[in-house]
Amino acid sequence: MNSAMTITLDGASGTTYEFAARPLSETPGPFGGIYVIGRRQKTSGSDESLQVLFIGQSDDFTQTAEGFREEDDLRGDPDVLFCLHLEESDGEARDDICEDLRSNYMPQEEL
Repeated sequence: MNSAMTITLDGASGTTYEFAARPLSETPGPFGGIYVIGRRQKTSGSDESLQVLFIGQSDDFTQTAEGFREEDDLRGDPDVLFCLHLEESDGEARDDICEDLRSNYMPQEEL
């Protein structure tokens, strides 16, 4: 994975969602949609995977990224990515997408 990339995440429903992934240190635009905070992890050789840490939705990615930059365990970690899926729909539709993703990547978490 590099800083200018697209990743695809699968919901529990089988729906796939494309995300623009960037380092958490970069400031995204004031757009809304679904976000995933993840940490790059080495697997084998030069392969990497994404450990999903948080899934949520926001009306303004700029403010959301600022909040996560304040977290002690994320601040300054070059392997932490802010992944963005632009979604212009209302909060209820965004919540449905978040639930679909959480069910697949964070099943132990309370939805």
